[in-house]
Amino acid sequence: MGKRYRCSEPSTTTTTNQRRSREEEPPIEEDTGFEIIDRALADPVGTLAEEIKRFDTDPKVLADLSKIVDSDKQVQALWFKELRKEWEQGPPTTPMDAARLVLDVLNRVHDYYVLIGDLEGFLFHYSLPHYREVLPQPQTEWIFSRITFPPYEHNEEPALST
Repeated sequence: MGKRYRCSEPSTTTTTNQRRSREEEPPIEEDTGFEIIDRALADPVGTLAEEIKRFDTDPKVLADLSKIVDSDKQVQALWFKELRKEWEQGPPTTPMDAARLVLDVLNRVHDYYVLIGDLEGFLFHYSLPHYREVLPQPQTEWIFSRITFPPYEHNEEPALST
């Protein structure tokens, strides 16, 4: 039989000085900018509602959102103003309803020519469903009823080229 090798775990022994230096270092708190995405994963509709309410008091557009959408901050401010108006009429209860509301608002702000990058970025930022899930699906019966094919004869023999 061949040799058997045993995998050894890396040494976990540390010196006393290394332990002291680790204990004395304060924990590093980095601002990654993804706190809103973490909250949005838990409750997308609630997070969007918080951001709309925050926009009432502080009309600044989020820097995180500006990084993933194509439109400038002035247009993004229009999005939140329109979202606030629609939200007051009746807030959505499900992520799908919130995504439909966002789609409608962005369509109106952009005169029904919304950029896909804006829509995808906004929906992604708040962990809402993808726009393809939100758009109405075409009726397949109607589409296929309009297609016509030439008649096919089973008795025809293929033409031979000479």
